[in-house]
Amino acid sequence: SAFATLAFVLSPEFWHQITETRLIEAFLMALFAILASELGDRTFIVTTIMAMRYSRVSVFCGAVSAAVFMISLSVLLGVISSLIPESIAYYLSIFLFVFFGVQMLIEGSLQQLRVRNN
Repeated sequence: SAFATLAFVLSPEFWHQITETRLIEAFLMALFAILASELGDRTFIVTTIMAMRYSRVSVFCGAVSAAVFMISLSVLLGVISSLIPESIAYYLSIFLFVFFGVQMLIEGSLQQLRVRNN
């Protein structure tokens, strides 16, 4: 997916979109939204704990690599979602939201059972 993202960034279509949109506004909105949502989440906490136990350089490289991969995947999914009909994207998002919500409920219930059994 990193190659697909790179190919898209190098394409004339990408640069045409940048010149016709408010790039700085979109950049700042994305930056602050991600900072606000990531500060204090599980990834942040896990990375902090790992940096206490392992080489900070290795943890930094691993965290940055994971972030680049996830962001590339998000951008790719965003591009794909703009290519499919809105009604399909709507129902697909409902399905995914329900699927992951149910999965989290099941995980939580199983965790409670494990705690009770110990």
